[in-house]
Amino acid sequence: MPDDKRNPLPIRQPASFPRGDTVLGPMPFSEAVLAKVDERLAAGDVSEGRVELATREARLICLIHRSAPYIAGLQERDVFTHVPLYEFVGRSRQLEDASCTLLKTDLPLVLMTAIHFGKRPMLKGSTRLVDPAHVLEVLARDRRDAAIAFERSGCRTLLFLKDGSPARLYFGDPTDDPGEGSLEDRVLAFAFGPGGAPCAVEVFTDLRLEADPDAGTPLAKLAESAKPAPPVDICVTYPDGRELRRRPFTEPEMIVGRDPKVDLFIDNLAVSRRHARITWHRGSFVLEDLESANGTLVDGKRVTRAEIDADSKIEIGKFELSIFEYPAEPVAMETMFLPMKSLPAAGSLVGGESSFDLDRDILLGKGEGVDVTVRGFGVKPVHARLSCAAGEFELSCFGAARARVNGERVRSAKLAFGDEIRIGRSRFKLVRKAE
Repeated sequence: MPDDKRNPLPIRQPASFPRGDTVLGPMPFSEAVLAKVDERLAAGDVSEGRVELATREARLICLIHRSAPYIAGLQERDVFTHVPLYEFVGRSRQLEDASCTLLKTDLPLVLMTAIHFGKRPMLKGSTRLVDPAHVLEVLARDRRDAAIAFERSGCRTLLFLKDGSPARLYFGDPTDDPGEGSLEDRVLAFAFGPGGAPCAVEVFTDLRLEADPDAGTPLAKLAESAKPAPPVDICVTYPDGRELRRRPFTEPEMIVGRDPKVDLFIDNLAVSRRHARITWHRGSFVLEDLESANGTLVDGKRVTRAEIDADSKIEIGKFELSIFEYPAEPVAMETMFLPMKSLPAAGSLVGGESSFDLDRDILLGKGEGVDVTVRGFGVKPVHARLSCAAGEFELSCFGAARARVNGERVRSAKLAFGDEIRIGRSRFKLVRKAE
């Protein structure tokens, strides 16, 4: 009988841009790496270049101009997508097993890379159908500024034209460079070289670029603005202070209104069906009025959009909304230093720059006396306990604190080797010890 099982198709990696000079990396990505990149940029080590976060399936790129982030984009195989700089760190957190590299190039290569994320090619095809020599003739006749990308064997070769004349040429694989002749001769020799496979060709004639609104912002500051929302409740109260409804804030947004399907339902005719929206944006809670009939007030003033916090007085109809922050749970020092029975360490809790044997219970938090220090907004002095007993592991958060286990937000969870814990900006993994 024939075997019906088929091997999965190999994953085709995104084609790489011309390399430039490596300044830092490649190294496993973490947010600490972004701080190192900022240091190298501040020192002037890279005036023009890019930061690449590469996985088997995607490449997230932040282009550097004048020693600062300029434009970002995501490459998935041969698809290019613009990514706002304020989302760059958030997207990087979603990449699994990414390696990070800081590369130094020159300005034309930065701009030629940037147009892939912000522009669509005027012409796209293959050298089977597109004659690069004819394309160069037309661009020369029209005196066009243009960029042409040739892709072969997972590498992109880029040609930049100024007033219709080839001005810069970058080979994705330097060994493809014939090394003799004019820039036009070299690129045509590459495209039609004997025995060379056909190339994919893209021609860009719109080279106008607009810098990202956050251009010039250090990566560490972008990371701070991309931090997740802290654990809070959104409370609705009557005018006399009695609580009508309370819901934990969940991203990306919560809608307040009279429609029973919204997140915070208020059954009152003074409230519109979809009255207002609460979002977490760049490190702040934001309230937006959704063109309600009676409006939304913040601190006595009618607003269409306003940043809010726990001290804001928000009025919708005759009701008040407030942000309730979870208080830090006070923990007595003697609680933190209870004697714990030692167990044979079958594995380790690994994260940051350290590892901790799983031979007894482990306290995690940002206060003094904990076993593992955790960083980030909303982390409690004693945030959680990792219990280790008879080869079983359980994470329990104190009070209203929460953690993410394998991406899911929980108060407590049973754990196994290979599971990932995220608290604040810190990530940890349970790793089995080698036999």
